[in-house]
Amino acid sequence: MMANDLRSDFPAISTPAQADGPLKPSAPNIYLDNAATTHKPRVVLDAESGFYRDFNANPYRSQHKAGIRATKLYNACRDMIATFIGADSDEVIFTRNATEGLNLLAYSWGLNELGKDDRIVLPIYEHHSNLVPWQMVAKKTGAELVFLYPDDDGLITDEEIKRVVTDKTKLISCAHISNVYGCSSPVSSLVAAARSVGARVFLDCAQSVAHMPLDFRAMDVDAAVFSGHKAYAPMGIGVLYIKRKLMSNLEPFMYGGEMIDQVSKLTSTFQDGPQRFEAGTPNVAGAFSLVSALDYLMQIGWGTIQASEHALTKQLMDGLKRIKGVQIIGSTDAEKRACCLVSFTNDLLNTEDIAYELDAAGIAVRAGTHCAQVLHNYLKLTASLRISPCFYNTSEEIDRCLQVIEEMPQRINRRLISSLP
Repeated sequence: MMANDLRSDFPAISTPAQADGPLKPSAPNIYLDNAATTHKPRVVLDAESGFYRDFNANPYRSQHKAGIRATKLYNACRDMIATFIGADSDEVIFTRNATEGLNLLAYSWGLNELGKDDRIVLPIYEHHSNLVPWQMVAKKTGAELVFLYPDDDGLITDEEIKRVVTDKTKLISCAHISNVYGCSSPVSSLVAAARSVGARVFLDCAQSVAHMPLDFRAMDVDAAVFSGHKAYAPMGIGVLYIKRKLMSNLEPFMYGGEMIDQVSKLTSTFQDGPQRFEAGTPNVAGAFSLVSALDYLMQIGWGTIQASEHALTKQLMDGLKRIKGVQIIGSTDAEKRACCLVSFTNDLLNTEDIAYELDAAGIAVRAGTHCAQVLHNYLKLTASLRISPCFYNTSEEIDRCLQVIEEMPQRINRRLISSLP
């Protein structure tokens, strides 16, 4: 019901796909790859173009009216993001994406605060963006990378936390929601364990920001990141939250215009607060569009979004469990899923064949290791399929996807037989 009401807000899915020829493939009829990136509502598209039409100027730099308006708009966007995530404005840094935010933390905090024998704790299911930067830090500082391993449902237990978090632990960095399991990390337990040994907690909210309210102050995490493009905003804008006290001790990550205080021939001093970490011309259009996207979600309401997505998740999981050969990764109980995301394999077919057949049927899903090769190696999988609906998808689309998957072995066998000499 809600999907049909809101679908017209999204030009990419409200307009029927057109055949453009072999070199210009049309958009998929059914888009189920929202964990990779979401489509954008018209209000967000209008906000992005509206900035360049009505506000275009470089903030913080010019004293003319257009520059002042752009500065006020950018500052207002920071204020609104802070309200959305339970933070103060001077704790909000705009980035290109979650990856840049995690790298900023690795370079500005990790390289300066960690040393030999310090312990960095990560769940084994981390996205490469929250693994590779810490591998770099460990290599350069001598710190030790140690992993938390989930149970069969993809959940990290209190016992596992007790096993791994020791007095040597200086950082726990984890995904709020795994982009393979679709489960939530036990943030409150991880924060409690970190506080007991004086460690920091960083949170990657790339997969949670579009599905639930966030309150970083209430969570008591030291830093958190998310990307706008997974939450109905454009690509190229993200947010890094850092507690004020921690931010004041960090060195800049990049250097250049507008992050400086005073510059002489040989030395420079730098701004305090978020501007210290926002060198160069900022993506004001992206910030404005992100605020518009988050406001759009708030208008729909988290309760409405979660009810719709939970129903789609249950329908998808129930359908997959009935298909011969399908093995769901993680819990098969929809109640244990924190967002609308299901990864699976099929004993009868390889991942590439399934992805090809679904694409040929006009259905977009994700195939591969989902930037989580370490987890796939741990699970002894070369690849998996991931289906990730959201509130603008319909039950009919889920049914169609399940139908294509269920009929796939027969369809491929018929094709093979027909190709025989």
